[in-house]
Amino acid sequence: MKKAGIVTLLAIFADTQLAAQKKYVADPSATVIKWHGEKIVGSAHDGTINLREGWLNSDGKSITGGEFVVDMASITFDRSLYDVRFGSGKFFSNLGKNAIRDEIKLDVSLVVQ
Repeated sequence: MKKAGIVTLLAIFADTQLAAQKKYVADPSATVIKWHGEKIVGSAHDGTINLREGWLNSDGKSITGGEFVVDMASITFDRSLYDVRFGSGKFFSNLGKNAIRDEIKLDVSLVVQ
């Protein structure tokens, strides 16, 4: 009988926690995602990426989950204008100062409903 009471209590607690979650749906047309990428030495490039869809869960105090899908075809940077070719130092050892950093910085202004 003790186990049944604990299971019931846990089920009530879990249900209460789930009910306290609020889901916010992202507005792709109002959301702005800016990116910034750099070579190891020298130039840097910036652009934007469109949000296709996304959502966030919140417990009222913090973000507890979410998912976002970006449209990689929308990257607004024509690499050919800058003679940039893929050059990750992880894959090529002889790139020297032409290696491209594997990390990019994102600045996201997320608009949710």
